[in-house]
Amino acid sequence: MDQNSLHAFTVVAQLENMTKASEVLHISQSALSNIVEKLEAELGQPLFERRGKKLRLNDNGRLLASTVRKMEENSVDGMKALKAIQNTTGTITIGVVTENDSFFSLLADFRKLYPNISFRLVNQKPSIEDFLATESDFLVLPSTLKGDLPSITIARRGNLFVLMSSDHPLASKRILSFEDIRNERFAFAIGKSGKIEPVYARCLNEGFKPNVAFLYNDIQFQLEMVLQSGVITIAYNTFRQFRQNMSGIIAVPLACDDNFTTDIALAWRKDPINPLANLLSKYAKGYRITRPSPP
Repeated sequence: MDQNSLHAFTVVAQLENMTKASEVLHISQSALSNIVEKLEAELGQPLFERRGKKLRLNDNGRLLASTVRKMEENSVDGMKALKAIQNTTGTITIGVVTENDSFFSLLADFRKLYPNISFRLVNQKPSIEDFLATESDFLVLPSTLKGDLPSITIARRGNLFVLMSSDHPLASKRILSFEDIRNERFAFAIGKSGKIEPVYARCLNEGFKPNVAFLYNDIQFQLEMVLQSGVITIAYNTFRQFRQNMSGIIAVPLACDDNFTTDIALAWRKDPINPLANLLSKYAKGYRITRPSPP
């Protein structure tokens, strides 16, 4: 039972005449008769009462005609909805306290559905009060800081990885220790306040002061330095996929005695100020997050 057969059935039902229907459909009467007979055989029931040259729908035919009509209506409604989605435009602003692979994957998949919606990402303090005082629609931050904002968990940050170029002497290692990397040259992120990222302090706790060759405030700078300058850097598992997918970058697990596990949340306002925010929050609730697994 295909769409062409159902369309032919609908035309015959409307005209109640095989000859007229074949003329409308631009096929021979015998071909049309075969279509109707095949449809009846597939359903195991006659669809018409034949009265001379006239064909009248029987109960089975009326039921099928009603079903086809509903299918066509749903198809039209579906096309209207799809067109509305394609034509939806605007900008969603997201405050970012911490970034991760899953966050960018969610945005990329959402834009496949709504290609004309763009995103504006801004650095945000880890404060609900500051967030609500801005025009941001969403906030990405550790779950422990989200307060009573509605949210979903989009990642679990825990295991550490050492990032290096594929030709680095340590790149062939299956796992690394802090002792293995203590004499290496490092690149670390630095915030607007001038504070180096927490993994720097972790190295100090492990008994050595890292040789900081580069400080950066943009991930792209980090990757370029790792590729071009022979330095290494330490990253959480939430960015493993993003960085390792860049050609020439290797991520090797870093052995730790403990594991600082933190859930990362995408939170939003209880009362959105941007109507587009409802589209993303609804999509996010049904989004399947794949969390990085431990090494």
